[in-house]
Amino acid sequence: MLDLIIPYKQTQDDGYELRYALRALDKFGSGYDKVSIVGLFKYPSWIKPEITMPVPFGDDKNPAKNIMNKVFFFCKVNFVSDDFLFYNDDFFLTKPIDFTNYPNYYCGDLGELIEGRKEKFDAYRIQADNTYEALAMRGKQTLNFDMHCPIIYNKQKFIEVMQQYDWNKSQGYCVKSLYANHLKLPVTYMADNNYTPAYGTLKASVTKGHIFSLHPSGLTDEMKTFLETTYDKPSKWEINY
Repeated sequence: MLDLIIPYKQTQDDGYELRYALRALDKFGSGYDKVSIVGLFKYPSWIKPEITMPVPFGDDKNPAKNIMNKVFFFCKVNFVSDDFLFYNDDFFLTKPIDFTNYPNYYCGDLGELIEGRKEKFDAYRIQADNTYEALAMRGKQTLNFDMHCPIIYNKQKFIEVMQQYDWNKSQGYCVKSLYANHLKLPVTYMADNNYTPAYGTLKASVTKGHIFSLHPSGLTDEMKTFLETTYDKPSKWEINY
């Protein structure tokens, strides 16, 4: 079975989103084995210490490189399955999902992403530019896999792909898109679902598809009420389970 890896960075709210992401995973997820929470900082007070895994290196100033390094680390250890599920601490399942053969979801093309951010030459736009150019130079497809849902990585293939690109490049690359496009994985389209109050209602977001995520502005009082009532049962990774 797949192991499941979640990168984590210390928050001021004692891992509020992580708590409910794990409750949602426990409630609706199947087809995975061990869960490891990986990071550098103090872990939430409520989490069982046996699932925490401090990484033996510091964070880089490049956020994309940080993600790549954390995944790369797990690709080199023998206690993680050869294929593993890369998850985030603000993913919330809304329907039963078996991750055994989880699709490689994409939500359009990187060129469309770049065009949509043409007025925002920010770090993410630079990552997308870098990724699009690097893939196009190699004659690869340029689909956008960097959406708010998990992806299955293979340890050996991840290492092989990432070593072919220059990670000293400013802002790095979109890791999911680099991996999936380079390998030309089979794909499934799904609209991205990152709840942002300015662009839609909570009801529309939490009833669309099988998973949603949260923009920083999405953790409203209304959303907190939804999380606390929908995922009210402690998960098996909580101390008071």
